Amino acid sequence: MRFGLILLTILLVGCAVPPKLRSPSSQTALRIGTVDRTNSRIQLFPSATSSFGEEPVHYLYLELRDASGQFVDCLPKDIFLRDSKKAEVPFKLERLLLGRYYLLLNQNLGTTKLDVFVKGKLLQAKLKLPTQKPDLAHSKIQFVKYVQNKMVYRLHLADAQNRPLELVEKPEIFLEGLGMIVDIVPVGKGNWEFSVLYPEDSQVMYFSIRAQGVYFERFFRYHYVEK
Repeated sequence: MRFGLILLTILLVGCAVPPKLRSPSSQTALRIGTVDRTNSRIQLFPSATSSFGEEPVHYLYLELRDASGQFVDCLPKDIFLRDSKKAEVPFKLERLLLGRYYLLLNQNLGTTKLDVFVKGKLLQAKLKLPTQKPDLAHSKIQFVKYVQNKMVYRLHLADAQNRPLELVEKPEIFLEGLGMIVDIVPVGKGNWEFSVLYPEDSQVMYFSIRAQGVYFERFFRYHYVEK
């Protein structure tokens, strides 16, 4: 039993620090091709923060493929975004690999939906951008219960007006301590439950949260005492 706990500790030590974004790479040569709308996609990815003129940004992840499903490139001028009033929306383009890009948009756009065009053709209509941000004063984590070798917690996220947060994707939860976070599931408006697998050793755990591009470091502290 003790050997198993030591092994678990070694495997989980990497969970203590939030991951950093990958450095974009554009070393592969451009391969301009005919973009196929069916095989291409754009989505919010990931829910993290960066700097775009010292302002937080939305990350859009763009994949371009041709009719055969192969990745292809286009020129930056071939990508066009517009808001609900059909006005052009500025963005910063970062090429990751062949046919794969980040589009960085200032979060203070004053719009919630975008139309995305590539080479004059509509790729995505009314792409919804997140508008709410979690507020530290109205968000919290609570311990719920022990279940076998798991601890269950509930995360509540709300904005500055104390309205439950509607997330585009699940929140990221980071553990500083010995254990592994599993099973992050929604349980109602603004509420998420998650579990922690942990070794049976007394310890202090710190939880950090990232959602809608906002990061709360050491958001919650829990002192586990083995009995």
